[in-house]
Amino acid sequence: MHRLRAAGAACLVSVASACSSTSPAPDPSTTTSSPSVPGATPSAVSPSPTGEPTSEPTPEPIPARTPRGIAAITESGDVVLVDLDGLTTRTIASYPPVEAGDDDAPVSSFLTDVAVFPDGRILLSTCCEPAAGYIRVLNERGKELPKTGLGGDDPEVEPSGRRLAMAFLQSLGISPASLRRDGFDDIVGRGLFSPSDPGWSPDGTEVIFSFGRRLGLVEVTAKSLGDARYLSASDGMYWASTAYLRSGPLAVEIEGNQRQQVQGASRIVRVDVGTGQRRVVMSSAEAITDLATDRAGTALLWVEGGTLRWRVTGTEGSLPGEFLKAAFFPG
Repeated sequence: MHRLRAAGAACLVSVASACSSTSPAPDPSTTTSSPSVPGATPSAVSPSPTGEPTSEPTPEPIPARTPRGIAAITESGDVVLVDLDGLTTRTIASYPPVEAGDDDAPVSSFLTDVAVFPDGRILLSTCCEPAAGYIRVLNERGKELPKTGLGGDDPEVEPSGRRLAMAFLQSLGISPASLRRDGFDDIVGRGLFSPSDPGWSPDGTEVIFSFGRRLGLVEVTAKSLGDARYLSASDGMYWASTAYLRSGPLAVEIEGNQRQQVQGASRIVRVDVGTGQRRVVMSSAEAITDLATDRAGTALLWVEGGTLRWRVTGTEGSLPGEFLKAAFFPG
């Protein structure tokens, strides 16, 4: 699955450069911005018969509990907490990436994703040392908590906080919040099927995930990924990160070739996997490397060209840096 990183790059976390506004924020599932102006405030759109977005009135935002912060990882391996109220940041831990061969290291090691439980536990997935899919569990002070032995890639916490979805080589795993094997379920694929970036529906009944040029939506009670519904990416693009708002699922489409680690412009797309309909929410000339929502499914968080960007009820903000992945701290 696709991973972006630049070993040894310094994190440019500057609170002074963070920005925030208090103008009413539109529903992120119905907005778009020009591809030539990354990060510009979006305007409402709807698809035209030709498939190109056209303007329509902006709906009122849906009320939601405000997340209190963000947990993010950087290219240099820092784990950073962002306070959305005061726009302050602090680095609570650091796991610098290691290349195979550096100081006789047998394999590469780097952080791949971050997730947060409602109780404040921070999950960090790692590749590939001490093992592929190894998960570290930290508290808000950065102290590592006892490991339970269950691992996986791209962890995503169910909105209720009771379960966790993780990606494996040929399956999606559904784990209890305890991260113990009791109650663990596999939704199994076929052959070298390698799903990634799972995202929970707000009611916890479905998981959306990406698989190269295919985007899948599967019920958590399914026994096989063959039971999922699929949607192909646009020509010359592939699917990456996913999120599931209360108003429907979103996914990132990136120009380029995933297998060859080639990336170009990207966009966040509102999708209906069942009907095949899609609508561009936001476009960027840079790669969007992560997408997330809050427990209520109304706030949106994404990482665009290393910059954290978020839309929470009534507020838009951003924080420049060299971020890779991020997750909301629940309100």
